[in-house]
Amino acid sequence: MYVKAHGIKLDFTILYIYQQNGVAERSICLFLNGARSVLAKSGLPIKYWTDAINTITYVQNFILSMRYPGSILAEL
Repeated sequence: MYVKAHGIKLDFTILYIYQQNGVAERSICLFLNGARSVLAKSGLPIKYWTDAINTITYVQNFILSMRYPGSILAEL
């Protein structure tokens, strides 16, 4: 088999399961926790969930990037 002959290790993942991708999981948790915090602090009802997610996404795009010092994600 080609894969074994070249020392390639295959890791199979299930589609649409973000828990198998650590970066995606942390991003999703960041947005969910941020939305929960915004709604809890403001006292708004759960029907504003999408607005809270949109707000958190907007704010995250204007925070300095640790991966690219001196830049914000909106610029990149």
